[in-house]
Amino acid sequence: DIRALDDARLFVHSNRVWISYRDGPNFGYDKQVLNPLHLESLDTCIIKASESVPFCCGRNMALLEHAQTKTLQSLTWVDPVTVIDVNVDAAKTSRRRLTLDTNTLDNKTDCTLLRPQRRRLGGNQQRESHFHGTNAFLVPYKDELLAIGHFHRPHDRGQNEYSRHGHHYTHAFFTISNSEPYYLKRLSAEFVLGSQQY
Repeated sequence: DIRALDDARLFVHSNRVWISYRDGPNFGYDKQVLNPLHLESLDTCIIKASESVPFCCGRNMALLEHAQTKTLQSLTWVDPVTVIDVNVDAAKTSRRRLTLDTNTLDNKTDCTLLRPQRRRLGGNQQRESHFHGTNAFLVPYKDELLAIGHFHRPHDRGQNEYSRHGHHYTHAFFTISNSEPYYLKRLSAEFVLGSQQY
């Protein structure tokens, strides 16, 4: 069987090549999934279901390594900056289970309970941030971590027949601090990545 991996990205962690992807039908549309790759030959690559590490919550979660411990972490939200620990050893003890660092999430394991209050700008409970990250590995840049994010334009547009989650994006580069406490350091002007189709 060939699995369909949505929005797949490669990265290196602990001297292994990993793949980050989404698989909504099997893991849910609010989770990202990580698997180490087993490169059998130049044209054969295997991922094992028993090594799948899903974590929550969202679709645009970037990865980074902790500066001191080298453990894997995820930037799950840009505004405000929200970073969680990702337990890549979870597959050894518990298959297909949500695994978050309990200290990071105030001793709660259901991040859907925390999502509403983590998505507010400047304490204003009526406004949500419309700036989204992307699921890739953050790039070390001087004493910061560099990434690219996006806005939906207009921000209140709905779904259409061509796109489930997003269309009409503008992009911006941003950086966060490269060690704890993590915070947003810089945000570029918005720009458009053009398409020859439109």
